[in-house]
Amino acid sequence: MNSRIYNGKVMHARHSPVSHHWVFPFYFYAIDLAELPELDRTVKGFGYNHWRPVSLRDSDYLRGKGLSEFIDTSNYDQIMLITVARFMAKVFKPVSFYYCLKDGNPECVVAEVNNTFGERHLYVMEGHGGFPLRCRHDKRFHVSPFNNMQGHYEFTLSEPGETMSIEIKLVRDGETVLDAALWGEGREITTRNLWATVLRHPFTAALTMPRILWQAILLHFKHKLPVFKHRVPADPRTIKAKA
Repeated sequence: MNSRIYNGKVMHARHSPVSHHWVFPFYFYAIDLAELPELDRTVKGFGYNHWRPVSLRDSDYLRGKGLSEFIDTSNYDQIMLITVARFMAKVFKPVSFYYCLKDGNPECVVAEVNNTFGERHLYVMEGHGGFPLRCRHDKRFHVSPFNNMQGHYEFTLSEPGETMSIEIKLVRDGETVLDAALWGEGREITTRNLWATVLRHPFTAALTMPRILWQAILLHFKHKLPVFKHRVPADPRTIKAKA
């Protein structure tokens, strides 16, 4: 199968107006969406659209809508979802990526970004024929309360092979103000490989939100960063929070 689980690290580095940096152990998945029914049948402990210790649910993505409601997927022969699956409970996923491939090459990448207000936004980026893929997109979505809406993102995305990495830079007025990255070594998703990873890091998935909140406390109270008011989203590719 093409689907893999990656064991590695996640990094976040703020460069301006203060310097603040952290790195944590992390694992994530590259799921071939066509393989989800087979993973559900053959990998013990993995469930698709129903409860298992590790599970992936359509309702956790795109507000339960299919990707085809947002982009034309008819020209792609494979879609890989780079994400964090549930482990024992629902988890917060700051960003997931849809690699839309044709003959193994990236024709389109969609980044689904979530914020702590329950909103999500889709950044749709065209591919350029091969990996590593480098894309740029203006910032359109309020994520961190310590960044305004100015600037653009620069994405560097590797192939989901034996190793994988994704880097995101927030650039404002020619200066990189923030770096975020994740990387890891991948193994095919089998029962053995799945449980070897999640039991090695049993609390990783659940710690995402507490770690975000703790870093926010440090930035506000230790580094005295001002808070930018949350803006009501108006972009058509922003999926608003449920009432």
